[in-house]
Amino acid sequence: MNLIETATRWRHGTLAVFALLALLGTLSLLNLPLELQPGGDRPQISITTPYPGAAPSEVEDLVTRPIEERLEEVEAIKEMTSTSSLGISDINLEFDWGTNIDDRLVAVLNKMQQVSDLPPEAGESNVIVSNGGGASAMMWMVMEPQDGVAVDENRYRDLAEEVIVPRLRRVEGTSRFLVIGGQEREVEIQVNPKALSDRNLTLDEVTNALRSNNRDVRGGPLVLGRREYRVSTESRADDIRQLENFVLRRDESGRVFLGDVATAQMGRRFRESYFMYNNEASVGIGVIHRVGANVSAVAEGLRNSLDELQARFDQEG
Repeated sequence: MNLIETATRWRHGTLAVFALLALLGTLSLLNLPLELQPGGDRPQISITTPYPGAAPSEVEDLVTRPIEERLEEVEAIKEMTSTSSLGISDINLEFDWGTNIDDRLVAVLNKMQQVSDLPPEAGESNVIVSNGGGASAMMWMVMEPQDGVAVDENRYRDLAEEVIVPRLRRVEGTSRFLVIGGQEREVEIQVNPKALSDRNLTLDEVTNALRSNNRDVRGGPLVLGRREYRVSTESRADDIRQLENFVLRRDESGRVFLGDVATAQMGRRFRESYFMYNNEASVGIGVIHRVGANVSAVAEGLRNSLDELQARFDQEG
């Protein structure tokens, strides 16, 4: 008895089997995630480390290479690429399809904690899971003023970083955001040369005082019985006025504070680029989705969040 005779004889069973297959196929099609590049996203992990004020060659020698040497110990890496630019180091780890990216993320974080020979000026590394498209965004949003309102790109930048991006991060499937345009805020220390000279201090001493006081120090593990605690000293300033209370020198003649020779204020980072929209300076926000995320669902969630934000902005004026 061949297959055709069996299917004909048991036609009711054959019909049920094909109906079940059609149902499963339809359900699979409806639940299939939509991708910008189907099958083209390899799981990747990006490590970004700031080194303010350093030239690309210094970033390469003092930050990128020490991190790369430690990350080479992570298993299942298919390709490691890095870019050292002015004041920042970017390292990208690419893994094969099917790799458990969560396990690799834990391994990378463990190796990053073992990197101990970075310069003290280097900031804390940002480790995130990204898609195989690198920095290509699935969606761009541009901010523009309402009719009769003057353009203020720096205000747009603050609004994007402090309000819009934190709200959009709550959308499931987003990985990271690119904010371009405007000038980032930064703390500026304006030194009075005469006050510095009168107190026989140098700029290096001011820099070293800021560097040594405005950082968190890890104290290592503390074992009490069966419990182990991680000890750290938190001394980062969370208010600009606290910076002026840093002690520059302490001797028998008294103490010299930073506020005696300098003032701390909020300023803007040096502009390196412009973002123009309709011949006017503006700010753009790019959204990069996670590996395997449903692009259609992510876009819908972003639009809903933007509608909520727009209603909030209209209400607050």
